[in-house]
Amino acid sequence: MKRFTTILILLITIIAFAQESSWQQSETINIQLGVRDKNSNLEEYKATFKVTETTTEKVVETTITVTADQWGFVNFPEDFGVDALKGDYDWACTVADKIVTYGKFEFKKTGNMARVLTYKKVK
Repeated sequence: MKRFTTILILLITIIAFAQESSWQQSETINIQLGVRDKNSNLEEYKATFKVTETTTEKVVETTITVTADQWGFVNFPEDFGVDALKGDYDWACTVADKIVTYGKFEFKKTGNMARVLTYKKVK
């Protein structure tokens, strides 16, 4: 019985080490865009974020509901249902059809395919 147990433990050990792990990688880059009613003048509001790729002028947008003086955040490209491609982007947030904030950013890929995000100053 002792010999059977030893053989069983040996077989289990061999099987466990024979299965080598297989690894996958995932990475993403998002830009978080946000808006806030700093003085809490509105009890609740809908904020629409529009992002425009400047070369193609392709526009994507998403709308969220924000409560009082809380921050309302969206992530580009994830919350817009698109892939972020190389390029320059303008963005704006409107509340009640009025632009309340805006900005610029750039996505680019380096030689090893890593994505780089650059914020651009708005003049």
